[in-house]
Amino acid sequence: MDNDYHNLGNSLQESGRFDEAVAAYKKAIELNPNFSWSYHSLGDVLLKLEKWEEAVAAYKKAVELNPVFSWS
Repeated sequence: MDNDYHNLGNSLQESGRFDEAVAAYKKAIELNPNFSWSYHSLGDVLLKLEKWEEAVAAYKKAVELNPVFSWS
């Protein structure tokens, strides 16, 4: 179920619906707080929304969960 929200976030992000993508990624994180990809993707969307500090926090959490996750 948590990947469903992550995938929804991806689709919304690709459609330019960034605020809705943020909500979907946050729901994915709520359901699976150990999935680093959701944090990374959340960071990407937050960057597009120019929410710099929130984006950095999301990327930091992605790296914390998966230190070899070079994209973050």
